[in-house]
Amino acid sequence: MRFFFLSILFIFSFLHSWSQSLSGEWKGSFTDDQNLDKEFPIKLYFQQDKDSSYNIYSYSKGIDTIVVCSMAYTFSGDSVFLQEKEILKPKKVNAVCLQKMFLKLKSNKSGYTLEGNWECLLGRSYGYGKIYFTKKKTVK
Repeated sequence: MRFFFLSILFIFSFLHSWSQSLSGEWKGSFTDDQNLDKEFPIKLYFQQDKDSSYNIYSYSKGIDTIVVCSMAYTFSGDSVFLQEKEILKPKKVNAVCLQKMFLKLKSNKSGYTLEGNWECLLGRSYGYGKIYFTKKKTVK
């Protein structure tokens, strides 16, 4: 019984620290299969609610403005699946491909990384490539 209690306590503390590491701003970039030598900047913002769910937003440079999207998410172990679901700003935007991202969470001395692949919601023929985000550890 004691082992069971300690195991449950360990699992909850791991999940809590993992969720705390996601909160905040993540800076990154992605490459496009058609333009591999150019990186496009993108940011994510994870805002944790009181019920431990998240509101997640992406910020990327469009043709002439910053495009802000709300995102859906799924967590599984160290994997994070993100999908841009709605353009919030600007209301009218030209030629934006909403992305879905398949990412792995990793920890290192200076912070955290989310890295993996992305593809356009319309299909890979509209765009796909590598994507990478970093977040520095906060000092308390």
